[in-house]
Amino acid sequence: MLLTPPQPVSQPRLGFYLDDSLDPAVSAALRGYGVRATRPTEVKLQNQSDATQLLFAYRHQLVFVTAEVTLVKFAGSQKDHGGVVYSPLALPIGRIVRQLLLLYETFQPTELAGKIEILS
Repeated sequence: MLLTPPQPVSQPRLGFYLDDSLDPAVSAALRGYGVRATRPTEVKLQNQSDATQLLFAYRHQLVFVTAEVTLVKFAGSQKDHGGVVYSPLALPIGRIVRQLLLLYETFQPTELAGKIEILS
C-alpha cells in the first residue's frame, strides 16, 4: 500500500474592509492582485455606525482599513476586532496599496486580530 504525503493545510489569507474614507481605487487595485477587498456600499453598510462596520469586518475575518482617527480610537477601546489599519489621507493611493499588499503577504488573519497598524 502506498502512502501519500499529507497535503499542507492552506491558511486563510487576509482580506480587507475599506471604509468610505478611502478612495475606491484602493480596493479596486487590491482586487487586481487577487486580494479580497470589500467596501461599505457593496455590503449595504454605507452610513452605518463605526461599531456596526467594525463588527461586520470582524465577523467576516476582514482587517478594517480607515483614514478616520475616530475609528482607530474606537477600535482601540474594543477587545474583539479583526485588526485595524490606519492610513493617513496624505498617503498616495499607490503607497497605500503597496503597504496593504505587504501586510497581505506577511501576516495571517489571526496575527492582526485585535491590533492596530499605522501606514506611513
